[in-house]
Amino acid sequence: MLMIGIRGVEKWNKLDALIQRSPWTTNANLENIVNLSTVNIDMDTKCALGFGLGFSVPRKPDPLTIAKAFVNLDKWGNCSDTNTMLAKGCVYGSMLRDYTDNYPLRFHKAINSLKKVQNIHVTKADKSSVFVILDKNVYVEKMELLLSDNLVYEKLRKNPLATVNKDFNKKLKLVFKDEGIANRFITINASLPYMYGLIKTHKVGNPVRPIVSTVNSSTYELSKWLVILLTPLVGSISDAHLINSTDLINKLQFPVDYSFKLVSFDVTSLFTNVPIAPLLEFFRHKFKDHVFPVDMDQLIDLIKLCVMDCKFQFNGSFYNMKTGLAMGNPLSPVLANLYMEYFESVLLRRAFNRKLIWFRYIDDIICLWPDLEDLNRFFNIINGLVPSIKFTMEIDGCIPFLDVLIHRCENSFKFEVYRKPTSNDSFIHYYSDHHASVKQSVFLSMFLRALRVVSPEYFDIEINKILNIGAKLCYPSDFLDSCYKKAKKSFYRIESPPKLSFKNVLLLPFHTNFLHLKKLLNQLDINVIFSYKNTVRNILIKHSPKAIVGCVYNIGCMECDLVYVGQTGKELKVRIGQHKQNCRALKMNNAMFNHMFNFNHRIDWANAKTIVKNRDMVERNILESASINSGSRMNMRTGMYNIDCLMNNFLLAKYPKLK
Repeated sequence: MLMIGIRGVEKWNKLDALIQRSPWTTNANLENIVNLSTVNIDMDTKCALGFGLGFSVPRKPDPLTIAKAFVNLDKWGNCSDTNTMLAKGCVYGSMLRDYTDNYPLRFHKAINSLKKVQNIHVTKADKSSVFVILDKNVYVEKMELLLSDNLVYEKLRKNPLATVNKDFNKKLKLVFKDEGIANRFITINASLPYMYGLIKTHKVGNPVRPIVSTVNSSTYELSKWLVILLTPLVGSISDAHLINSTDLINKLQFPVDYSFKLVSFDVTSLFTNVPIAPLLEFFRHKFKDHVFPVDMDQLIDLIKLCVMDCKFQFNGSFYNMKTGLAMGNPLSPVLANLYMEYFESVLLRRAFNRKLIWFRYIDDIICLWPDLEDLNRFFNIINGLVPSIKFTMEIDGCIPFLDVLIHRCENSFKFEVYRKPTSNDSFIHYYSDHHASVKQSVFLSMFLRALRVVSPEYFDIEINKILNIGAKLCYPSDFLDSCYKKAKKSFYRIESPPKLSFKNVLLLPFHTNFLHLKKLLNQLDINVIFSYKNTVRNILIKHSPKAIVGCVYNIGCMECDLVYVGQTGKELKVRIGQHKQNCRALKMNNAMFNHMFNFNHRIDWANAKTIVKNRDMVERNILESASINSGSRMNMRTGMYNIDCLMNNFLLAKYPKLK
């Protein structure tokens, strides 16, 4: 027995030594994790997280995602039936092929174990691509401390969701006289926005940056439409507006006397401090002659509808944001930009009537100033123009701005790439389950940035930095050399690249078994685009409330084995109430009433049950169709989508409760 025990220990030690020497252990960057919790994180978990937020974990393709891709191809594509059938056959054949998962099993187990820990919260750091793990109660305390600011937030007594959605749809109909346009934005079963926080690991006490996610809310689609409408106006009021760092470099290509000093200004918490009323009044006056799809009064009402009185939830409580713009609303950056243009072109010009060399990217400003004594007076002036808009200031001969470090030389400027102190160079790892073109694009963009931005004096240094980043991420040198050559070819190319003709798009989850499909389906005029949902970030970081409204359900009969299968975006009890009402109204187009009427059977309302929870309406309809087609049902129709037998079998294997 003693000998067996010793041998077992020896084998374990050998296995442990192999694990420690494994490239999956030695190449993990443990700086990608900041553990602020009281929970001890084991080495396997640290290594699994050490490959970065964007690391894609290989998994078997989800048939529901593929079924949705085919539904969208049928709906939006212009493919012949023959090509569609051939494409489906190719995909199904690839799904049936065996594949090898080279991701360590210990990492799979570590990630799944971390997901199950109830008393911690996993999130992302603010301004850095690292995981932050902290105790859940500490995270909630930080957020609630932020929400206790009564000047910005107001706590509500009850869930405002029903009222918010009803009021939104009502106001939308009043604004849009055309019912067809109104129906484009009217929402059914919309969710309430929710707040989450990003941890500022670079600041003392690790405060949070609040983000309000409006995805799937009543205003989300309208906000995106307004973004498309208003974005072309940004930069039309003030010459100070910058598109990106390259735009700044182009604008600084002029001789400047060395007496001018580089000064940077930053607006403190711009979004939450934007005064909305003066902005909208200025907007009305400035663009009164501009042609919009709706008249000015309607446009102002639509903007108000999206940004004023933003109601959201956090940790089971409900709040109203009383001032400013919520970070997370798609419309907020556009309106913040327009407000700063109003600030520069009206308020600043009125208070300080002197030409300024002043450039701005949203809330970051770079300025060239001739007289430092006069600068302090100017700083006091801009901080006194609007009570909620406050600036910080930095003066130096070398100033970072966006991703560029600006050096002040004798009569000109020199530039190099700026990386924040919080940056950990966490890009897509070579081991990640991403298509080679995605990995290539990461380094192409870095090399192109060096070619466009960096001055000759710093160019070789920057190229070496990029090569070092690639080496740390395990990229072969020939891969990096190839990216550099392609970047130079793209940078020096005079003629524009040929425009690609429109093709039907098939969005598939990335999988090694699908790699050959890109070239194969291209011959059928179908462009395969890969999606990456299985990143470690998506697996571990869950900000949205746990309650999922939306499900596929079944309701049985008390007298026979038939069941009715349906899907709803509402709570199940609400949908059952609607079914009961339809039966009382003797509606013959209702499947359950038909069954009751024809067979004199009773419906088992009390035992109605959820089969699968799902937020996505298209996916619910697919699952409903698959369940209806899997056996004898009470339903009068076969479902919204015509799911073929092979896909039906894939879905039933993944979701056995549908049977």
